Amino acid sequence: MLVGVSTKSTKNQHSRKAINPNPKFNAPKREKNPRKFVEKITERAQGFTSLPIFKLIIAQAKQDGKIKRYPVQDRLNAIDALLPAVCFHYDALMERSNASVSTLAAQCELATKTVVENTFVNSISRARRGLVYLKKIGLIEYSSKPCQVTGGRFSSDINLTDLFFEAIDVSKAAVEAEKVSKVSDANRKRAKQGLPKLFREELVKNAWEFMKTRFIEYRIKRKAQGEKKAQALRDKERNRAEIKAIVTAQIQKEIITNKFPADLRKAQAEIERRTNERMKLSRSKLTKMYSPAAA
Repeated sequence: MLVGVSTKSTKNQHSRKAINPNPKFNAPKREKNPRKFVEKITERAQGFTSLPIFKLIIAQAKQDGKIKRYPVQDRLNAIDALLPAVCFHYDALMERSNASVSTLAAQCELATKTVVENTFVNSISRARRGLVYLKKIGLIEYSSKPCQVTGGRFSSDINLTDLFFEAIDVSKAAVEAEKVSKVSDANRKRAKQGLPKLFREELVKNAWEFMKTRFIEYRIKRKAQGEKKAQALRDKERNRAEIKAIVTAQIQKEIITNKFPADLRKAQAEIERRTNERMKLSRSKLTKMYSPAAA
């Protein structure tokens, strides 16, 4: 049996035991050493649920009606893996952890694969439930915003709260000093590039815009890859003549709508190029991997 893989069908079955009962955060390697502030909060977040203050936080949350009972051991283990990961990716200037839930789940050994109808299905629900619980007891802020361009949602915003910093004995002054230090470092880099210095608010705005632009470009690229994969699966049963006829019809529509120049040689060359590309993709290992026979 593969590690982290359940062979039981999930339909009408709810296991009380986690697939990986003892997850651990595996810090990724970085070209540059992490900032001292990040190292400090990551170290102090280790084994957080075993600290006496955690029980006080739980008691306060129960009194406020945010939770009903003390978390089970599997949830505690997930929290112990998630909190150092959130701290490791924390950016004090942007006030968020620069890692998606999928990334956190993978690095914390909380991403699982379940076999459903002979197909592997990835799941990060255990990481999500852990983050939702941390939000309930007030240790993090956890939300996501819709993306009007892609029609989906941006990566979740995960921010550490004042309660968390108080629990690990990090003062507000230390957090503010880290923000000032990051502003200085950012302006130092801009000065080397011959760019003018910016105020903190402008740097934060630029960082958010860069993050959103990169996210949108990535999602558009992934969507195009998915469309090509689906197209290749459909083309798997077609011969070259059929694919060429479909491509020719596409070029004709593009010429009519002025999306492609009305040049006979260019059109013929583009038809051959697209036909060859679709033939290669439809006969590649990728389509064999996703074919019904392989499943």
